[in-house]
Amino acid sequence: MIEEITEILQQIGEKAVADSVVRMVSKQTDRNSGKLVDSPCGTGFFVGPNLIATNIHCIVDTQSVSAELDSIGTTFRITGVVAFNGENDLVILKTIGEGVPLPIADSNTVQIDDPVCAVGYPGGEEAAVKHSTVHSFRQSDQRFHIRGFLGGGYSGSALLNRTGEVIGVVAAGGLSFTSSGEMPSWSHAISANTLSDLLANQTKVETLEKWKKRPQIRAYSESLEGQRAMLAGQVLSAMAHYDAALEFNPNMVEVYVNRAGIKLALLQFDAALEDCDAAIDRNPEYIEAYKNRASIKSSRGRYEEALTDWDVVIKLEPEFVEAYKDRASIKARLGRYEEAIADYDVMLEIQPESSLFYLRRAGLKTILKRYEEAFADYEAALKFKPDAPEVYFWRAKTKIYTEDYAGALEDFDKFCSLNPVQTTDLNIYSGRAAARRHLEDYEGAIKDYDMAIQIDPKDDTAYCDRALTKRSYGIAKSEQGDTEEARTLYQEAIEDYTVSIQLDPDYDRVYNSRGWAKYLLGEIETEQGNIEKGETLFKDAILDSDVTIRLKWDDPSPEPYYCTGKSKTALGEYDKAIADFNEAIRLDPTEALYYHGRAQAFEAAGQHEAAKADFEKAQELEAADKN
Repeated sequence: MIEEITEILQQIGEKAVADSVVRMVSKQTDRNSGKLVDSPCGTGFFVGPNLIATNIHCIVDTQSVSAELDSIGTTFRITGVVAFNGENDLVILKTIGEGVPLPIADSNTVQIDDPVCAVGYPGGEEAAVKHSTVHSFRQSDQRFHIRGFLGGGYSGSALLNRTGEVIGVVAAGGLSFTSSGEMPSWSHAISANTLSDLLANQTKVETLEKWKKRPQIRAYSESLEGQRAMLAGQVLSAMAHYDAALEFNPNMVEVYVNRAGIKLALLQFDAALEDCDAAIDRNPEYIEAYKNRASIKSSRGRYEEALTDWDVVIKLEPEFVEAYKDRASIKARLGRYEEAIADYDVMLEIQPESSLFYLRRAGLKTILKRYEEAFADYEAALKFKPDAPEVYFWRAKTKIYTEDYAGALEDFDKFCSLNPVQTTDLNIYSGRAAARRHLEDYEGAIKDYDMAIQIDPKDDTAYCDRALTKRSYGIAKSEQGDTEEARTLYQEAIEDYTVSIQLDPDYDRVYNSRGWAKYLLGEIETEQGNIEKGETLFKDAILDSDVTIRLKWDDPSPEPYYCTGKSKTALGEYDKAIADFNEAIRLDPTEALYYHGRAQAFEAAGQHEAAKADFEKAQELEAADKN
């Protein structure tokens, strides 16, 4: 059935091209030669034997204009204007010579999802028939949207139904600047009833020269100049033209929207919002204004207000995926992960083969520790895009959370084979190093951290994690009896922690981590008879862990108290050590290490019964953990 309708529309469109749809051509002065040359300026179509309908913006900025019907090689000279609608960008032109008029439908009979085709000259040279469907209606200015962005050259095109009647005239809309920078998903069309009203209210022919002097028409001319300047990156010139357009016609909604984009580029955020507000005041259903206002508010951290605007966009355009994507991004930023997932659910209903949407939903499910669901989404993403390196990257990250380190390594290696040039945003080496560290491949992990730091020398987390790896490797070497290698690794770990702190002085956990490395190095120095060096390291370890305690005063952790307790025990300050172990146990009474540390302090202080009780408690917790 769909193929049959498509074939019918294609035949209707081709017949319209042969009989009625014309290429609008203007005379323009060539900037190099200074001569007048022919230049395509849009599309038009016959609505009467010698009447052509098109958009105002197609012909307003021309020195002269004509219409070409390619099928018979005829050029129709334009004598003037018999009717126009300045609010709806619509004009009826008088021609010398006659063409075949297209029948005009009652647009009130048009239904959402009706199949249609746009017939025009998108490239200016060859006619084309573009198939689409009706998406939604906009009552405020009697326009409706069709699915798909038609682009330049289709302006002024006839929008035909399956019986060959005109249901609308394709028109340009305001620009949108969503977070991904994409253009609007739908194109605008002026309703056929607006066209019929215009035909019913024709006046005597007015020359193009005289007509172009009207304030409403001059507003269109300035608006076009503004768009050209905008595309050329000449923002100040564009602003001046948009200002002039609004002086001629203060009700040009799309100009407010476009000028808001210029003000945004100039970082004039409040002024850009004022323009969006002005557009919405004049047309409460002008979706581009809501899109742009939402994007600006989001960029300024006004997330709840941005969400309200995206809600309006979605109400007006329920299938506009970009709106769901931006709304989901804000909800995720606000920690409203379930709501963000619900938006991705809708997006996947609209675009069920989007690898990107599965990937992003998987990321949100990972945050919520819904790992099995996340892995299912990764599989779906790879089904539609098997060689997407980013999917392997993020799946590897999720596998680390589930302690599938071998699987993570496999995915990281696959990512690397698909994406050999690493970047700071998808830096494989830090992730792969973490997997190797957990698999006790310390040398491989250190090499990966070296590469991660080479790619991003200011990555404080990479320095911290490399230090952790060296510290763990040092413990392993110490247990193997290689004291000298352990000493070197602890010293290097301390150096890495110090760089991490220099890069981010508020990185609270790094101070305690450095303190623990100093404690371990202090143990080695003490065992080798370097008592003074050892004591200095123990005291430095206490100072570092105290910094972590101070930085995390509102969210205390037991770990720094454990480190200070161990260091104070080594210094013979047993009562102070016991007090620190008490605090560690208060914060986490399920960790066997803390009882074991306190037991050692009790034993050293001669409190044997207390030490025995703590050793037993530690063994009990360790046994429970194994079970």
